[in-house]
Amino acid sequence: MSNTLPVNPEVATKAIKDCITVGLVPMLAGSPGVGKSSIMRQVAEELNLEYIDIRLAQSDPLDLVGLPVTTGKKMEFLPPTHFPIKGIDEIPDGKEGWLINLDEINSAPPSVQVAAYRLVLDKEVGQHKLHPDVHMVAAGNLATDRAIVNRIGTAMQSRLVHLQLDVSTDDWVDWALENSLDTRIVAFIRFRPELLHKFDPNHNDVTFASPRTWEFASKLIKPWSDIGSEPHHLPLIAGTVGQGAALEFKGYIELLQELPDPDMLILDPKGATVPKEPGALYAVSGLVASKMTEDNVTNTMVYLKRLPSEFQLLAIRDVLKTKPELGVQKEIQQWKIKNAKAIFGDD
Repeated sequence: MSNTLPVNPEVATKAIKDCITVGLVPMLAGSPGVGKSSIMRQVAEELNLEYIDIRLAQSDPLDLVGLPVTTGKKMEFLPPTHFPIKGIDEIPDGKEGWLINLDEINSAPPSVQVAAYRLVLDKEVGQHKLHPDVHMVAAGNLATDRAIVNRIGTAMQSRLVHLQLDVSTDDWVDWALENSLDTRIVAFIRFRPELLHKFDPNHNDVTFASPRTWEFASKLIKPWSDIGSEPHHLPLIAGTVGQGAALEFKGYIELLQELPDPDMLILDPKGATVPKEPGALYAVSGLVASKMTEDNVTNTMVYLKRLPSEFQLLAIRDVLKTKPELGVQKEIQQWKIKNAKAIFGDD
């Protein structure tokens, strides 16, 4: 059982950056597929650091301390190329340093964890000091998820700042919109948020629904204008997010057949069909947001106001997230004033 407070990706990112700033090594634990590595890459990008990923579960102790070689009458350890060494390596052009992610740290065998002690605490590889602009983070799975996990020894525990990543649908949706994931998947996850991460440690399936596998599914279906029109579509989705989630997603796509033609939202906003099913309303709110531009904002807002208020709010949030320049448009400003309570709460 963890004795840490779960954090969402936004909080985790800020906490990791704070640790790096003061020279500490954060350890981010979370269930498989929830985006731990993506967060580390984001931190590296925001801090302008060259990202180095080292999978400790696949490492040998020599990968962390170096290869023994003889120089004259003594032996020393030749450092591996993936570690930037003081006096040897120069900071890559345009970067501020490096971020080394010791991934799968608690899946590594005890001998590898012991080899990592000096690396984490002293920033040393064998007899060599790491470059002073090297920063380190660590990541691993939760023991409660029955992933391959070895208990981290107390010596290593005290060398790390421990964080536990929570799965947040709202954060994932924001991330998905910012990274242009397929809007049909985003709408489906809003409709069935419990399927964002459906992981059973005792499952016998070959895969499962998770933030990572939904991202894979998005890459697969983006070129498909008509999901299910080819016999290989459903098996591919099932092989990515699991059979149960794939069948629910297929049913959701069939439900979307009652959505209005996207062009009709703009050409005839007062006459275009407004769906009644909640699942279709999630999809149409995303459709309105994706179609809105400076040229058609007047008509799309006419249609948007015909939706139930909670779906209007979803659409406006998506617009402001993905197209913030539209926030100055008169129609959106008027909507925000009228619906300020829904946006900001009672305070």
